[in-house]
This record gives sequence, C-alpha cells and structure tokens, in this order.
Amino acid sequence: MKWQNLDWKRRQYFVKESYYRGHFQEPKSEKSRRAINLAPIVFNTLERICLKQKANGLHEDDAYRDLIFCHADGRPLDPDHIGKKEFHRVLKAAGMRHIRFHDLRHTYVALLIAQGEYPKYIQHQLGHASIQVTLDRYGHLMPEVNEQAASRLETQVFGLSIPALDTRPEYQSR
Repeated sequence: MKWQNLDWKRRQYFVKESYYRGHFQEPKSEKSRRAINLAPIVFNTLERICLKQKANGLHEDDAYRDLIFCHADGRPLDPDHIGKKEFHRVLKAAGMRHIRFHDLRHTYVALLIAQGEYPKYIQHQLGHASIQVTLDRYGHLMPEVNEQAASRLETQVFGLSIPALDTRPEYQSR
C-alpha cells in the first residue's frame, strides 16, 4: 500500500497497483482497481504509522518513502513472508488458533453480510469481476429471506400486512 493512494477525507484506499514478486504491477482486472472503504480506527492507526515513519526519517529521501507498510529501512515487505511466517507467529503469540492469511478476507465478507450490507457493495469491496462470483462464493452465508420478502411485498402492494389465516383443524369451518 502507498500513502499516495489513500484519501484521508473520504476514508478510502484506492487499489491502483499490487506488489508481486518484487515489483509493483497493475491489478489483475479492471474491477480490481477500486476504492475500499476503511473504518475510522484504521485511519487512526495509519496516522500513527505515518508519524512513526516520519520520526524515523522514512519520508525524506528514501526511494520507498511512499510505502505504508515496509521494513524499518523503507524496503517493501515480502507478502509471502508476511502471510506464511509473520502472520502465524503473531497468531501464536496472541494465543489464537492457526488460520490462513486469506481467511481474514473471508471473515471480512462474513461480517459485512452479517450486518446486512448489499451484495453489490461487497462485490465492489472485494474487487470481484461479477456479482455472480461473490454470490457463488459467499451466498451460503446470506440469510434466507423468502418469508420476509413476501411480507414486505404484501405491505408494498397493499399498504398493510394482512394476518395469515389460521389453518389449524380446530379453527377451520366445517
């Protein structure tokens, strides 16, 4: 991640490139180029990182001064090392169970679904090329809403909810 791709006012990070095998390159697809909304706590953390980097002189004449996450000397972090070594070391130190780094992405999606975010928004945040990819991969996490949808449609069309008929045998007319 680079500081220049961060919009402090909108609280968004613009994915414009990725770091792969020692080089910055264009994202995989046009949909991968996107703005990701970030929580206020993330911005507080980023601000602290920026201040720490400035205090260490990384923003002055270093070739990597634009990197948000980097080594102490400003060099880019190795994504493979982070995902396979450092992440597991941190999990162990925190007393947490072993998970894959990519599981963080799935957790993010599960939390968005649980709070009722629209699938199209989730698709955009993940950079999926189509909504079908998002629904195929995460649709099983989305709640069944069939009964609620029918009730909402009834209210929309008729303006009120009509109580269902009681079909228990003792209440049916003979």
